[in-house]
Amino acid sequence: MHLSYEFRLYYYVLKHTGPDMVALITLITPVTALILGAQLNNEIITVQVWIGTLFIMLGLGVYLFAGKIKARIAS
Repeated sequence: MHLSYEFRLYYYVLKHTGPDMVALITLITPVTALILGAQLNNEIITVQVWIGTLFIMLGLGVYLFAGKIKARIAS
């Protein structure tokens, strides 16, 4: 039941946003799972994992805002 709902949601997002934004979901999912695991299961998160998470978030930020920054610099 849950899996079919997730696939429907995935294809809904794909239809309404485009494949480039849907590809970002695969990067955000592990970070979300990491935070939920720490909050709900009291999992210990090491410094190396937080550094990796930071790199993922920085990469997402560069991807999402690079076009806006270039446009602002060019104008």
